[in-house]
Amino acid sequence: MITLVLLLGCFGNLVAQEDTYVVQKGDNLWNLAGAHLDDAKLWEQIYKDNPFLQEPGRRFQKEGIVYVMVRPGEKLYGLEKIGITATMTPIEQLRLPQPEAKIYHVATTPAWVWWPLALAIALIIAAWLIYRMLTRDPVNSRPAMVPGGVTEATATTAIQRVAARTAGYTQEQSLGQNVYQQFTIIRRTAGRIWGNMTVRYADGRSVPRRLNSDRAYQAEVRFSDGHTETLYMLQGCGNDLRYGGISRYLPGPEFRFEADPAPVAVPAQPVPEPAPAPVAPVPAPVAEAPAPVSGEFVRTKDTPTTLQPDGVITFEFKRSNNGQPNMVRLQGIEAEEFTFSVGPDGTTLRYREVEEEQSVGASK
Repeated sequence: MITLVLLLGCFGNLVAQEDTYVVQKGDNLWNLAGAHLDDAKLWEQIYKDNPFLQEPGRRFQKEGIVYVMVRPGEKLYGLEKIGITATMTPIEQLRLPQPEAKIYHVATTPAWVWWPLALAIALIIAAWLIYRMLTRDPVNSRPAMVPGGVTEATATTAIQRVAARTAGYTQEQSLGQNVYQQFTIIRRTAGRIWGNMTVRYADGRSVPRRLNSDRAYQAEVRFSDGHTETLYMLQGCGNDLRYGGISRYLPGPEFRFEADPAPVAVPAQPVPEPAPAPVAPVPAPVAEAPAPVSGEFVRTKDTPTTLQPDGVITFEFKRSNNGQPNMVRLQGIEAEEFTFSVGPDGTTLRYREVEEEQSVGASK
């Protein structure tokens, strides 16, 4: 009995092995049914006999063809009995068609366009740096050869040192008396200077600067070998000035030097003598006004007793002398009493006629 059971088990395994087909690479149900059953449509029977092929994602259509995805190594049941051994379509060929990629065209700037732009920016920066270099203060922007500037008393020595540096001596060597005295100043002129010139500073740097009416010296100098040169020096710092090199090609005012106007001799003007002080006129002595004199009318034999027809009154006054009293003589009027006074405005006579009082003013 046990032997029978074992035999039936073995037979069942053999039958199961005969009914199972292991999918190979390249197999598909259509080829298996068509090649071996002469009817490709029988692949549906294989599809039905194997339920795992009905799982979602296994079956789909492409261009009117139905595809059932099988993978190498999967087992299909019900094929060995019909002797199907055909190959299947590889799974790599069962992919759905990829959608066409969309191509987007993005406008780009050609690379050569950036080169002129970069060049223009570089030129602008260079122009700004040159302008900044030119317009800095030529006197105080860097160390001065003569701190505090050059005066008329020190101008000759300072220009001789400029000549020494022009001849090739270093700044330290140009300070030696035995060096700078080799150069003779023929002519020296103070004035103002314009233009782009190279300024040599005490730190050894030579920098182009734009000069605009800066105080400077122009000098004609004889060198030790006998030749002469015209040299320039800034008055405010004693730094060397040299016209030439790159400075002549930079934008700026034309180079020129204007000497200070020569002083005009003004002839001495004679000192005017002071005008004599005006002599104040000596005031004439003012006679003291005599006190009003009153007295009796002295009638003379020629004194009329009535007013003359022309209406003129005359009188004569005689001061006291030697004890004689003041005497007054009237003519042309008859009066009972009278008074008179002498002052700066004249003589005033007051009298009383026999019948009525009158007041008359007369000049002596």
